[in-house]
Amino acid sequence: MRTSIWIKVLIGILLGALVGVLAGCGIYLKQQSEQTTYFPGTSINGYDVSGQTPEQVCSDLLQKYSAPHISLEEDGETAIEGSLADFGYTINDQSLLIALQADQEQQRNNVLTLIESLLSGGSFQEEIPFLYDRKVLEAKVNAAALPKERRSSVDAEMKFDQAKSEYYIEPEVYGNEFPDAGLQDFMENAINGVVASGKPGSDLTVGFPTDLYYLPEITQDDISLNNLVNLYNQYSKAKITYVFGSQKEVVDWSTIQNWVIIDNGTASLDEEAMYEYVVDLAYRYNTRYYDRTFNTSIGTTITIPGDWNTYGYTVDEDAEYSQLYADVLANPSTEREPVYYE
Repeated sequence: MRTSIWIKVLIGILLGALVGVLAGCGIYLKQQSEQTTYFPGTSINGYDVSGQTPEQVCSDLLQKYSAPHISLEEDGETAIEGSLADFGYTINDQSLLIALQADQEQQRNNVLTLIESLLSGGSFQEEIPFLYDRKVLEAKVNAAALPKERRSSVDAEMKFDQAKSEYYIEPEVYGNEFPDAGLQDFMENAINGVVASGKPGSDLTVGFPTDLYYLPEITQDDISLNNLVNLYNQYSKAKITYVFGSQKEVVDWSTIQNWVIIDNGTASLDEEAMYEYVVDLAYRYNTRYYDRTFNTSIGTTITIPGDWNTYGYTVDEDAEYSQLYADVLANPSTEREPVYYE
């Protein structure tokens, strides 16, 4: 009888103690849930935030994640530099604060999270809500903002050496002009790598992407250009000097170039144009069967009609054309009389 009484008393004491403990725990948990700071041992994005308010943590994270300094170098020199904000990247502080407050609310009001946090702290990971304004980046990153003077690329071109009477290739020139949009895309991608890492990025220095430079469209190795030079040089040195007594007439590249026809990578001579030249040459220099005027010894002037004038020269147009054609093909410098009938 006495034993059962003592057992009941003991059970009552134990139940009372348990109720007291549970009540004490409830009171403790309620007190902890009313805290305005994170519990000891709490970390957010890997940072210890024990005893800090969401506002304090927000300010700290804003500073850490906005800290990276961005630089663009060209030819080893700083061309553009600034903060993330200077390049159009800012953090939405209101969105971040709301997320941090939600973490604290979960820590305070979710019983399981609350108990876990009290026993071992808590760990939260928040994505930093970056905002991006492309227009800010475009105003910061463009050719006009870079200190170096911009130079255009120049194509290789064929030029004529007057002294040597031959063509040569003036090499191309590589400039440093570039499309603004290309550099802006490059910087955007580079900075995105900083802000999307989930951790505060370190300072970023990138070299200018030289593949953005506008390149010459034609280089000195261009096959078509080299072929054209070689084709013209087949005829450029030809120089035929006609001798008409005390008079001379020169046919050189200034005239011959008008007779050269380039078609499908090959060169030929305009035979019709060359023959017309010979006909004109004969017209200007033929002297036979032309009226001829003389001053007599007694001071009078007489004219011998062309029909009577069998003295002089007559260019053989067909033969001279053939000779001229051969001379131009041979590409020499020669001096001679035209081919005459008589």
